[in-house]
Amino acid sequence: MWTNFIGLVSLQLAMFVAASLWWGVAWRSVSGTLWRSAALGLPLGLIFDVVIGRFSFVFTYEPFVPTWMFYLLNGLFSYGLAVATVSLIPEKLPQHSSRKNLQYTLPIAALCLILMLRPFMLPDLVALFVRGALVLAIAESAAIWCRIQGPFTLAAKGHLSPLVRLWVFSVILGLVYETANAVFPVWRWRPLDGISYLFHETIMILAGYFVLAYAIVIFIHITSTKWSDLRFRAYWQ
Repeated sequence: MWTNFIGLVSLQLAMFVAASLWWGVAWRSVSGTLWRSAALGLPLGLIFDVVIGRFSFVFTYEPFVPTWMFYLLNGLFSYGLAVATVSLIPEKLPQHSSRKNLQYTLPIAALCLILMLRPFMLPDLVALFVRGALVLAIAESAAIWCRIQGPFTLAAKGHLSPLVRLWVFSVILGLVYETANAVFPVWRWRPLDGISYLFHETIMILAGYFVLAYAIVIFIHITSTKWSDLRFRAYWQ
């Protein structure tokens, strides 16, 4: 169990290093960013592992039964490195100029959370996409409440590049992470009726990791006083 976990985290770290080199990151800031990313990865990881994994049965950790110590380390290291890697995307989300209609966002987010936790009387594949859409709706509602224009809000205004750039990066992230998990198995997607595992993997790479990356980007903007506090300048200046 722990050998696979260490191997998986090592490959995640390798991707972070490769992405840092690609974007010309200032290495003097890397260690501080990793610490801050671990701090953000812990609550984000617990939310995804408990809500999406444990209660919504989207994925499991096999072949072992995870303990709270595992959840803690998984949040700090695995999710922390995911946060650090996604934070390298040179993107800054603008703020809303007003708080108009913000009073509706929290009830919408709460409703989405309730619907996500309830068992769906839907085909497995449809329920999977519905849960992903609900996570995106919660993230976008949180962004609006914090006066942040998320990629979907920007896309609705005609600015598609942030959304497209995030999706492309999430696909790359998914390919690397799923390859790493194939070499060092730690998690497994819950089987879907009538869907082959290869097709399931493809769906998660093309769409599932986008949900994770979207939540990470919104979470970073909400919790960081400045986007550059976490992203630490993606380019040398």
